[in-house]
Amino acid sequence: MGRIIRRFFGIALALGTLFTLIGCGRQTAAKPLPAGTEVHVPILMYHHFSDETNDSTIVSPETFRRQLEFIKKSGYTAISLDELYAFVTYGTPLPEKPVCITMDDGYYSNYSIAYPILCELEMKATIFPVGWCIGKSEYKDTGAAIFPHFGFDEMREMLDSGYIFIGSHTYDMHQSRIYETAKARPTVLPLANESRESYVAALTADLEKYSILFRAETGKEFTALAYPEGAYDSTSEEVIHSFGIPITLSTSTERHNYVIVGEPDSLHALCRLNVTEQMSDDELLSWLTGAD
Repeated sequence: MGRIIRRFFGIALALGTLFTLIGCGRQTAAKPLPAGTEVHVPILMYHHFSDETNDSTIVSPETFRRQLEFIKKSGYTAISLDELYAFVTYGTPLPEKPVCITMDDGYYSNYSIAYPILCELEMKATIFPVGWCIGKSEYKDTGAAIFPHFGFDEMREMLDSGYIFIGSHTYDMHQSRIYETAKARPTVLPLANESRESYVAALTADLEKYSILFRAETGKEFTALAYPEGAYDSTSEEVIHSFGIPITLSTSTERHNYVIVGEPDSLHALCRLNVTEQMSDDELLSWLTGAD
């Protein structure tokens, strides 16, 4: 199976080269990198932005700007996960020091606070909204207040900018343990005593529902999925990649990411650093450089 996958990506690499040459006409195309070329790509994770910060998931606008300016000053270029996919699949070169900036859940503050700063600094980011939450400020079926989430109008505006990309955080597999009226499914992992058949059917149905909605609203397909709470197993990986989503992201920091041309597995369960209000520049730089 691994040999077949590598052969497929070898064909994709060749086709990507051909399409690049055709599309560029008389212009000189960037030479694709050879299979096996490896690049270290740190990934940062944010959630919500507000002046009322905490020590885990809420960062102030001032701190976010300062951190981005520090990243840029340190010589890093913020790239999209689509560019990461093009590197692995087609050998498309990346900047010398790439970094991916991500935001989970799809809070309105991603649009009202983070998006303008990213545009001003000309830095790209990928946001992972939960499908059912899009445009919502109340928890489904309960009326319980939640942080507001941006809607499809805001999503399309951000996509059109070229600085923001959208990934999946599942349609409804990031349920609240507090607000659910039935047994919650907080992650993509199987429920207790759930059969493999039922689990695969549930996960596949969720992927299909969100993909259809996203395609209808934006005309685009998902390139990446961020696992809710970072939880995954071999079955979830199998189902999601078989569905056609090539990149998955965890919340683990147990290793550093090295993506490899022609190796699709190097895009699976990528690690991310959760960036906090209290994080020092030295801590941030340690993750960026792969020193820790």
